Amino acid sequence: MNDNLIIDGKGFRSRLFIGTGKHKSLKDLEDYIISSESEMITVAIRRLDLDDNHGNDLLSFLIEKKLNILPNTAGCKNIDEIILTCELSRELITIRNLLDMRSTLVPTCGDRTTTSLYPCQTWASSGGALVYADDQLSACIQAQVADSGSQPWYNGEWQPGNFYYSNCDTQLLGEILFRATGQDPFTYASTHLFSKLNMNAFWWRDNTEVGQANGNYLTYCCLDATTSDFAKFGQMILNGGQLGGQRIVSQNYIDMIKNITMDSNIGNFSYGLKFWTISTSNVLNSAGESTAFPPANTIYSTIGFDGQYIVIDFENDMVIARNSFYHPIENNNSQRKMKLLTNDIDQSSCVATVPGGLGAQYSPPSGNSFSIQQLLLKVNESLN
Repeated sequence: MNDNLIIDGKGFRSRLFIGTGKHKSLKDLEDYIISSESEMITVAIRRLDLDDNHGNDLLSFLIEKKLNILPNTAGCKNIDEIILTCELSRELITIRNLLDMRSTLVPTCGDRTTTSLYPCQTWASSGGALVYADDQLSACIQAQVADSGSQPWYNGEWQPGNFYYSNCDTQLLGEILFRATGQDPFTYASTHLFSKLNMNAFWWRDNTEVGQANGNYLTYCCLDATTSDFAKFGQMILNGGQLGGQRIVSQNYIDMIKNITMDSNIGNFSYGLKFWTISTSNVLNSAGESTAFPPANTIYSTIGFDGQYIVIDFENDMVIARNSFYHPIENNNSQRKMKLLTNDIDQSSCVATVPGGLGAQYSPPSGNSFSIQQLLLKVNESLN
């Protein structure tokens, strides 16, 4: 049959949709999927093995083969879990969409005048400025899919699948993890990541009394750790998902991070799976000459607030970690539950980096502003 099946503008060569239950082994299932030539695979998301860290799991296989996943509700234990699974499925929003900031959801915003969140009416600076809200999750769950065309929060014509940095995408990932595993994000990360890295970390929650654990963990931000502990995370990525001889993340996932330059390229930089590549910028070399550095899409990083970076340079086998000046403000409570009152810091509990995190109107002396590109160029010159 030569004519494609079209569903919501997407073409499928095969009209065969197949399930993934009741197979003897993962190998049998993979062979079955390949031989069927189906492009749409139904999966019980609740029954996926999210603890597998070797890449030997169904989800890794489906992502690697770029197959379309049609989630079903098998394994859901209550109506809330069924509704969330169906809502994400209805709009064809995948976990990868959320990881890549391509969910197509209308971004959610907050501001200093209210403790509630609302659909953005202008560009969502800082990912939507959720920090002022007491409940930083419910509005994310309730977000609607954006229509194509002109949108007040987007520069240009909006199309589904466009990159748009929204903190709600990451908040939704935390809630999906919680509902899929029964563990809040901090408990899950402590077991499967932090303990294996020998990393001490503290994670902030929003200021609700319900949710995941007396509040909802702020999976888009606000993880307190030392520079050396953040560097352990970077070293694990550089080592292909291993640290101290222990496999922590699958090699397949590390390869997918490296491939964001092809899968999630945005021009001068790429963003995917919560990683960036460092954009090219004109900076001064050791001879005082302006030079463009680094070459586009060659150095990877995570990026935090006020100049926080974990830089992974695979080519030079190097990790650079940079923290900001920081101390938690815990005047409202000592549980790292965020309550930010911009006009009353004495009654607030919040992450307080300097200068931006305090809202300080600070202009550094001429020539002293921080540039990650300038730092990386100096390091590169010292190596050569």
